[in-house]
Amino acid sequence: MALHSETCCDDIYYYKDNLGSKIKLTGDIVTTSTFIQKNTFSDSLRKSYFNQLSSLKDVDTSITAANFSSKFKRKPKKADLELLKKAEIKKELLKKDTTAFNKYDTTLVKEPVGKTQIGIIKKSVFDELAKNGDTTLASLKEHVKWVDTTDTDSKFQFDIKKGKEYVYVFNNDKNKTKIKKVISNTDTAITVVTEKIVSKPELASKGTETPQVSFSKKLESVDVDKNKESILVLDNLYFDFDSDIIKEESRPVLQLLLTYLTEKSNVSMEIMGHTDSRGTDEHNLDLSQRRAEAVMDWLLSQGISEKRLSAKGYGETKPVLPNENTDGSDNPENRAKNRRTEVKIIKSK
Repeated sequence: MALHSETCCDDIYYYKDNLGSKIKLTGDIVTTSTFIQKNTFSDSLRKSYFNQLSSLKDVDTSITAANFSSKFKRKPKKADLELLKKAEIKKELLKKDTTAFNKYDTTLVKEPVGKTQIGIIKKSVFDELAKNGDTTLASLKEHVKWVDTTDTDSKFQFDIKKGKEYVYVFNNDKNKTKIKKVISNTDTAITVVTEKIVSKPELASKGTETPQVSFSKKLESVDVDKNKESILVLDNLYFDFDSDIIKEESRPVLQLLLTYLTEKSNVSMEIMGHTDSRGTDEHNLDLSQRRAEAVMDWLLSQGISEKRLSAKGYGETKPVLPNENTDGSDNPENRAKNRRTEVKIIKSK
């Protein structure tokens, strides 16, 4: 701008520098999930254990030096001593505490959260709301200026004023809203980690009660301050025959466990696998251990700490009902109840 004076040439100019007043803020929005991998050493212990049991699968553990004569109507010979020794070894193996096998290596993996709204709120307004303890999205919404929506891989890029401190609101339908303060002369590339929402199961309509709602009520009734341990049966946890692969229809009961452990940080949980008496001792022990570990693996994959979980298979050693009737005939209903997975809820130390 020029002002022409009487002397013609004493013009005054002013210049406004717009360069550098804006910078680009770039980043991405992710959640973190836990990648679970069996610890190599504990897995080798497990394999060694079950290999030993497998090599003794035909050994009858009921045979002892004390009852040998009555069972076989003769005194044990020198060749029988090896059999008695194997029977003792197998009994000791079956008593072995297998929790040492439940060791895992964990790695945090970042995953994009998908399409997310990004908004800016004045720091003074946010600080005032925060002072009153009210920074919910519902309260923030009327003060937020929405500036961008990320693409499906959760990346964003837009201009901000250099040197200003901003409060950003990252809102995603499937993840909790995240608040992050950014000073734009220092932070020009940021990663925002949001938290996964754990949805609670919907209650059934009045007059009906789904197995999930029934189990949810059982979980809610657990009082770890009064009872050192509470054991609940996972009635709706399903596996294919002779398999440790959890079936998809088991998802609701697993979600209930996850919700409970997420909300109750003061509890630990032992997952206990059981079978009926069909099959060999070692096979049933192996199957029940693998099924218990499958439940634990799923909870670990959802971010529950390994320190709060353990898994143990009991095979056929803890039936809730006799597998056979008093006359020796099979009892399918009792067998079905003995084939179960339980959780023992324990107050954390």
